[in-house]
Amino acid sequence: MALIACPDCGTSISDRALACVKCGAPVKAESLTSRSRVVTTQQTGKRYKGAQLIGAGMLIVGIVVGMANQPLFGGLLGALGLAVYLLARIGAWWHHA
Repeated sequence: MALIACPDCGTSISDRALACVKCGAPVKAESLTSRSRVVTTQQTGKRYKGAQLIGAGMLIVGIVVGMANQPLFGGLLGALGLAVYLLARIGAWWHHA
């Protein structure tokens, strides 16, 4: 890390600073592009995200129904929701881009 002079006010600032701390003048654009780094994000298909949401919703509804008045139906719905959620998570992991 080196100190450079601000082009507007002459204050010593870091060569990694985005702007001068005294006057707020931005640092040269070419120095920003040389420091920028590539960020890679994983893209998961919408169908897997949708399936995860549906599975989680079924699980929550199954728990609520099971606790309210129909434990058999709620348990089955919750188990099915959990299975859908887990399969969607595995599919998203398997097919990530």
